[in-house]
Amino acid sequence: MKAVIILAVVAVALTAGIVNGGLIAYEGFDGTAGSDVDTTGSGTGWAGTWSKSTTTAAAFVYEDPGLVHKTLDVTGLSATFKGNGGGTARYSRSLASAVTLDTAGDEVWVSYILDMKEVQAGRGFGIELTSAGTSVAAFGKGINKSSGLGTKFTSDWVNVGNPSGVKLLMLQLSFDGTDTTATMYIDGSATAPLGSASATGSITIAGSITIDGVNLFGYHSSTLDNTLDEIRIGDTQADVIVPEPATLALLGLGCIGIIRRRKA
Repeated sequence: MKAVIILAVVAVALTAGIVNGGLIAYEGFDGTAGSDVDTTGSGTGWAGTWSKSTTTAAAFVYEDPGLVHKTLDVTGLSATFKGNGGGTARYSRSLASAVTLDTAGDEVWVSYILDMKEVQAGRGFGIELTSAGTSVAAFGKGINKSSGLGTKFTSDWVNVGNPSGVKLLMLQLSFDGTDTTATMYIDGSATAPLGSASATGSITIAGSITIDGVNLFGYHSSTLDNTLDEIRIGDTQADVIVPEPATLALLGLGCIGIIRRRKA
């Protein structure tokens, strides 16, 4: 019996290590409800705090409760875009270490939970991945578009699905030795396993890329309810769809059952 318990504990520990082993950065928006996200920040893998890079009245504010998606492990609150008559808001935050994809086979994954309550054509909302302050890739709801991806929220946009409701958006960036392919996955099904994709789309970015920061992006003067949460950047898809501890415990129980069956 002791051997079974020890093996199960080791299995859970190894699973947790695999799931979270290549996490580059995480933001769960652990702040004060109703306050501006500007000059604050939580999580790991970042250099400094969020910094508002626009001069309009539009803002991102902390909202309670945070977003939840299936069994995804979540913390803190969430960030909601408030148009406030201002139009556009970009909040920038730098990574502690830049990520460069320049060798064939290099890849990085990014995920976040998106809750689109206002899906009118003029809205734009989501996150941009940046290099030296310039957008490299963007995904969320494009301006005058649906959920999708592009190099910016207003250009090279590929529509991949209906933006309304709570969804987990995932972006895979992969370098083939010549160019970088950005592929987006939408996990929106209420019943499919965590990380499954209901729709995909892709764009090609010329050459290799470097990512050294993230922008929170919101556009429209009267938007009050669009929310994002749980930003993760990692080496693999498993790194950005980390299940809650209870799910890992169930995996451990499954390991016990497997060991018992093998011994029998």
